[in-house]
Amino acid sequence: RGEILHKILSFLTNLHGINVDRKIKIALEQAAAFYADERIKNEQVRIKTLITHPDIRRFFFFADPCVTVSCEREIVDTSGYTKKLDRLAVGRDFAWVIDYKSARDENGHYQDQVREYMELVKGLYPHVAVSGFLVYLDEMSVEKVQK
Repeated sequence: RGEILHKILSFLTNLHGINVDRKIKIALEQAAAFYADERIKNEQVRIKTLITHPDIRRFFFFADPCVTVSCEREIVDTSGYTKKLDRLAVGRDFAWVIDYKSARDENGHYQDQVREYMELVKGLYPHVAVSGFLVYLDEMSVEKVQK
């Protein structure tokens, strides 16, 4: 289920000022091209609940037109390995690395992964403050990742 939610979310960029229900419907149709799975159709309510959740909506709705949102953004590290960021929002003075996870990891691997992504983004956007967040899809919560 987490993989399906990831794919649907990858089609949702900045949702400010647009018809959210329509955009979710389009995202579901786009995700259906990757999965022959009837469960995609059942995710519309869950996706809307997730992206409008008070703790999570800030990652999907940006009033500032200067904010750019990239989904599934690939970045190559100094060793030549490609890293794929679930979501990257960049504004005039900030860059947010957002990584989706189904559930929490007690070993800290998810936090380490986001820290690595934050370092890569800092190299691309050295003039802004870079922050990282883990969005837990099953519990609809956010964890800010400390540097």
